[in-house]
Amino acid sequence: MDYGDLLTRSWRIVWQNKFMFILGFLASLGAGGSARIGNLNFSIDETQDDIGIYLQDFLNLYLPIILALFCIGVFIAIGLWLLRLTTQASLISAASKLDNGEKVTLGDSFMAGLSKLGRLLGINVILYGPFFLIGLL
Repeated sequence: MDYGDLLTRSWRIVWQNKFMFILGFLASLGAGGSARIGNLNFSIDETQDDIGIYLQDFLNLYLPIILALFCIGVFIAIGLWLLRLTTQASLISAASKLDNGEKVTLGDSFMAGLSKLGRLLGINVILYGPFFLIGLL
């Protein structure tokens, strides 16, 4: 396989159809990342009973807000995941059509990706579902 020719053709396709950059950017939005939270060391000089009272007051005031923000975050994450899957399918469809010499627009490729969303969703659930369930346990 001639990798030089493959890279040259790929670069030519992407450079002549700049909407592929937009699809690539949108596909990267839903990609998972990792975050590390360092050690949180703190000390409180008050008695244990006072801490329980303060914690109970804090939870009474802020637990609904914390839960609402968590739910909003989950919905945003699911939306970005679906957007990522759609734009990945759009990129694949557009690259295939452009390689065959067909003319493709951003809207055409996005609609083609949207039509393949169910298949990619099923594949992702089959591949990552067990790991997600194990993580929940």
